[in-house]
Amino acid sequence: MAQKTNSFERFWRELKRRKVFGVVTTYAATAYIIIEIINNLAIQKRLSESEILEQVANIYDEVNLVIKAEEFYRKALHTEPSNPARMNSLAYFLIDNDISIEEGLELIDKALKLNPNDCYMLDSKGWGLYKKGKYIEALEFLKRGWDLYSFYDHRALLHLEVEKRAVANQNQVK
Repeated sequence: MAQKTNSFERFWRELKRRKVFGVVTTYAATAYIIIEIINNLAIQKRLSESEILEQVANIYDEVNLVIKAEEFYRKALHTEPSNPARMNSLAYFLIDNDISIEEGLELIDKALKLNPNDCYMLDSKGWGLYKKGKYIEALEFLKRGWDLYSFYDHRALLHLEVEKRAVANQNQVK
């Protein structure tokens, strides 16, 4: 037991030396603030149950707790299974994290049937097709989505630029 205690103490000292606690404290404080905001909005009835679950999923996703994020994205969709925004959130998460591109694309197809001109959903569809190597088809969806944005979205721009390079590289190989 003494050896375990010593290794724990060494580990604890090493964390302190590397100033890991400052970073962890910052993340914890940020998460606490976000959770309090979500809780307050929920109390004021400004967020539905599925929106709250999705916000919790976003927090887990932001701190790279992928398993918990997926759990909460799925709970949000389960709470509102016909909501295209919930479908898109889970789909994009599955695609972007290479968890299940096929499932993500299936969800996006369902969402796009309900909301065919949603820029976020078109971006998700294009990103999924890109990840499958279907560059030409992906570029069409990403361009359509980009044209529908009413504001600047850096993530969507990055997707479009990555896709344009992939198509250009594919054309050079031919």
